[in-house]
Amino acid sequence: MLSDREREALNEIERQLAVEDPGFSRTFHAVGQSPPYNQVRLAYAVTIVVAIVLGLIVLLAGSVLGALVFAAVAGGVAVAWYCHGDKTSG
Repeated sequence: MLSDREREALNEIERQLAVEDPGFSRTFHAVGQSPPYNQVRLAYAVTIVVAIVLGLIVLLAGSVLGALVFAAVAGGVAVAWYCHGDKTSG
């Protein structure tokens, strides 16, 4: 936690940076933002597809338990995707 004096000093540095190099200061504001929803959806979809493919490969290799683990991963990611979609749609 910053003290009031430290917070004011930080704000002054940010103001100076914004005046001297606006492009540089904008990059810091973009860092804290979440990625676009399309990128998040793509990441979930790719993860699910990879888990399913790996599960099929492991199943063909003869490991039912390994295939179940990959199926559980794919299911968990699908649930996370569903829950994440509820939070970003509103």
